[in-house]
Amino acid sequence: MIKNAVITKAHVQVKEDRVINEALMARRKAQDAGEKTFKDTSQMSMVVNELPAALRPNPNGLTEDQFKVYKDFSKLSYKSKFD
Repeated sequence: MIKNAVITKAHVQVKEDRVINEALMARRKAQDAGEKTFKDTSQMSMVVNELPAALRPNPNGLTEDQFKVYKDFSKLSYKSKFD
């Protein structure tokens, strides 16, 4: 009974969430347009804007130093809490 109440409440909250609904509409629009992959650029720009200026990419591309940081970072291995 408690599980059902929690699920029902969460379902209502998700259905009423503006951000979730806008994201779903954007994904559906992309799918209807025949796009095979979808990238949420609004979220990507938020993450990019939080980077320090030295690491933030610009329209002209990455500097050599920036590219090296990203390349080195991609080589790091980590264990998630789910491994």
